[in-house]
Amino acid sequence: MILRKDVDIIINRVVNDINPYKNTFFALDVEEDVENIYVVAIGKAAWTMAKAASDRLGNKIKKGIVITKYQHSKGSINNIDIYEAGHPIVDENSLIATEKVLELTNNLSKNDKVIFLISGGGSALFEKPFISLTELQLINDQLLKSGATINEINKIRKKLSMVKGGKFAKHCLPASIDTYILSDVIGDDISSIASGPAANDETTIEEIKEIVNKYKLDIKEEYDKFLFADSIEDVNNVTNRFVGSLKQLCDSTRNICEELGYETILADNYFTGDGDLLAKELGEYAIRKQGVNHSLAYIIGGEATINVTGNGLGGRNQEIALRSALYLKDCKDTCIFCFGSDGTDGPTDAAGAYSDEHTYGEIKNIEDYLNNNDAYNAFKMNNGLILTGPTGTNVNDIYVLLIKR
Repeated sequence: MILRKDVDIIINRVVNDINPYKNTFFALDVEEDVENIYVVAIGKAAWTMAKAASDRLGNKIKKGIVITKYQHSKGSINNIDIYEAGHPIVDENSLIATEKVLELTNNLSKNDKVIFLISGGGSALFEKPFISLTELQLINDQLLKSGATINEINKIRKKLSMVKGGKFAKHCLPASIDTYILSDVIGDDISSIASGPAANDETTIEEIKEIVNKYKLDIKEEYDKFLFADSIEDVNNVTNRFVGSLKQLCDSTRNICEELGYETILADNYFTGDGDLLAKELGEYAIRKQGVNHSLAYIIGGEATINVTGNGLGGRNQEIALRSALYLKDCKDTCIFCFGSDGTDGPTDAAGAYSDEHTYGEIKNIEDYLNNNDAYNAFKMNNGLILTGPTGTNVNDIYVLLIKR
């Protein structure tokens, strides 16, 4: 159990290190000639970031709105209304809350300022679609199960939305927008984070056609007028500042592993591909390194994808950890854990999961659980789930191999 204890230490300390409150608080800077300040916070970390803004700016804020995932708010914030809504699939509450934001930011003047706090999850939480909610949910569900990357998913989302792809920035004109971004996107592409509501959209018609064909998306022909509409490329009322990213998550994990006595290797590149391939990479690396006589940690950051064909319960981190167990069964004092920094992995209450050399024997018929994409129920059998609750941040995932000597 010593490895599981190390995992718990790493996760607890990492969550504390990457909490965006401090970075948001000290990053906020508003000019003296601003007449009114409005705060809009969207995403899984929206409450934390809005609390920092409230504590920093106080009564300077005329009004604010938070839209975050269910069970991700932590109480009231002075002069800021808090809404919770669906994630990863947009729901009716997402639309209601977004409409409140549009009402708040309607008819602003050039002397008004919108403090826009963006974190991962904003794509589902901040939405006013051109199409019906039911149709949008069906398309989003297809995308999430297809194995498409987050950038590909967001390209489609932007086209079907009245607030994504720079449209919210246009709505706020002539007011200026200061965005403070907690990035959950590989490469920190501001046009993809929360589907870029205040960013230029360079998506081309050719890219949309390629995504639709690649993943065989079933989208009604009548929606082509939205999918193939011109992108907004002249957003000029926005400034951007990052307050956290995947690099911060990986650096924190590396530092903590080193303090615990592990020789630590941080992968040069972030992972964005098939989760099965990531499990294979981690598992085969574990097998190759069994001869080491010192403790070793191998860390990969990123956001893997899973092609969902079953009807079980789980998320990408749980599934990668479960598949890793196939490789670890003949290893010694070795584990792999996969962790989502927001504290939630897929439509579950787990942040990820933990596998070691005992997992294969503890969970009977692992292959059946994998075939049904049912990693959550598999790990319930051996207490392998990582349960942190919502962390107040969201800067992507880490995948860590530990060998203890």
